[in-house]
Amino acid sequence: NREGFRAPEPPQGTNPVIAFLGDSFVWGYDVNAPERFTEQLQARHPEWSVLNLGISGYGTDQEYLLLRQQFDHYHPKLVFLVYCTETDEKDNCSNVRYGGYYKPYYTLDHGQLELHGVPVPQAERALLAAHPLLADSYVVRVLVRAWCKLTLPPEVHNPSPTNALLAALQN
Repeated sequence: NREGFRAPEPPQGTNPVIAFLGDSFVWGYDVNAPERFTEQLQARHPEWSVLNLGISGYGTDQEYLLLRQQFDHYHPKLVFLVYCTETDEKDNCSNVRYGGYYKPYYTLDHGQLELHGVPVPQAERALLAAHPLLADSYVVRVLVRAWCKLTLPPEVHNPSPTNALLAALQN
């Protein structure tokens, strides 16, 4: 849609908004748009405006940032977080996912969430993808890799901030 979500256009009426946050499951990985549970729920309950804020690959930390960004725009009456026990805990503990892609992340400082990694550094693969002609050269790829190793932050693994993120989402 115009907001960049894999969903119908955002609701414009006065119906109460129900928002779903999550990763590939909410986004609808491996299903056609009409088969997603958010579209099914919307069809069964036209008195609601069902909002799909799922983004494939997101962890709870990024979903929290997304909700903070979108909440005042949509004013959802109810927010569901779809949490994946197989990936979200790992997503929440690191600044890098999926083979070298950076993301924002949280740490805990005396029980308070502290945001890091913003702005998000551009990963080696993203730099090369932005310049496909240069990326054809092995020499350029080696130079980019060396530059990234010298300038990009190291991968970090922190104690899990998941419980604090869940509390922040609830608030």
